[in-house]
Amino acid sequence: MADIDKLNEDERLLAELGYKQELNRSWSGFHNFAISFSIISILAGCFTTFGVA
Repeated sequence: MADIDKLNEDERLLAELGYKQELNRSWSGFHNFAISFSIISILAGCFTTFGVA
């Protein structure tokens, strides 16, 4: 219970609700593929419509 006294207000509320404050920053292979595919699709669309303008 001594650890809860050291937490700020947000962390204390999360602890009371049964959660701990954490940030997961891991990507799977699918996430990497999806982001790369989205960027390539946007660039392909820009280049193909550049001549129309």
